[in-house]
Amino acid sequence: MRDIARATGTAETEVRGVLKKVARIGEVTLVAHDHFFLTEAVRRLADIAGELARGHGAARAAPFRDRIGGGRKVAIQILEFFDRVGYMRRVRDDHLLRRDNPWRGNDTDVHSTAA
Repeated sequence: MRDIARATGTAETEVRGVLKKVARIGEVTLVAHDHFFLTEAVRRLADIAGELARGHGAARAAPFRDRIGGGRKVAIQILEFFDRVGYMRRVRDDHLLRRDNPWRGNDTDVHSTAA
């Protein structure tokens, strides 16, 4: 959100308001405070987290960070978002796929139409 405000010269409060409206129609998803992602990007991130969980028993911050090419803080925020929306559940440092999650994915686990 701050990057958009800075790049466009628009007040942060105005950018935040617009992004919240866009989130209501499903084009972006609020993942963490002031961290909005395109909903399609969240779907791809969910696919990656799901692949890690299926392949290694759980998604963990460091391997997830390495796969998405971001920082540790952002990786943790994304995994915590997946825990909050019911796609995963956290057990210590592991993020486990929920069998009864509300998302659908490549094989049956990932994706949401709601933000």
